[in-house]
Amino acid sequence: MARVSKYLKDEYPSSWAIQGYIGMEALAEAIKKAGSTDSDKVSTALLGLTIDTPHGKLTIREKDHQANRAQIYGKTVKDPKYPFPIMKPAVYVDPTKFMD
Repeated sequence: MARVSKYLKDEYPSSWAIQGYIGMEALAEAIKKAGSTDSDKVSTALLGLTIDTPHGKLTIREKDHQANRAQIYGKTVKDPKYPFPIMKPAVYVDPTKFMD
């Protein structure tokens, strides 16, 4: 947590940080599942893979290779705790009902 505290002292992470984190978590889990770093084995291991993310569970569907990544939306408002607007309330949108 010291690393996170140091990072947050100077700046807040953008939404790109969470996307990179989720991508690397998926890759790490696929490598574990494949038992290899061979690209074909890792690619196969990604199919049907489910991981826990800060946005909830994410699954990469076998039928079309799409990830059911949640979307979050909300009205942006000023909050004295942050130097930028935040979503309040932040609403989680389950993507699975829109994917087929």
